[in-house]
Amino acid sequence: MNYMKKILFILLPGIFLWLGSGLIAYGDPPSGCCYVIQLVGSQLEDCSDNGEFQPVSVAPLESTTVTLQFGISLAGTEVVIQTLDGGTLGISGSGTIDQDGNLSFPFQAGPLPGLYRVPVIADSDNGSVSLSLVQFQVPNPE
Repeated sequence: MNYMKKILFILLPGIFLWLGSGLIAYGDPPSGCCYVIQLVGSQLEDCSDNGEFQPVSVAPLESTTVTLQFGISLAGTEVVIQTLDGGTLGISGSGTIDQDGNLSFPFQAGPLPGLYRVPVIADSDNGSVSLSLVQFQVPNPE
């Protein structure tokens, strides 16, 4: 019985470290992301530790160009870009992060007031990982 306790005491920490390393490598989103959003007559820039950004106020049907800036380690990563709440993407819905860590796409907000969310998701062998969530807010007319 005492021998069995020794074996468990030796093996368990190694098993937990092995399991934990798999979760860190595949389950956590990448650290940090910045964006540049080009609007008519202005440009907004922001960075986020988790890739989720505060809503940007836009006019109904306003067109923007979004450039996301990731770390160089994500260069070459294929992504899916979606519109969850309407609006129009100016691309097919997929793209590849370039060699400098940048991903650009045009987006046009919808005609109605509300929140328009645009997630960027990378697919890997271990499942989907959310890289970024850009949000646009069309305010209610007064």
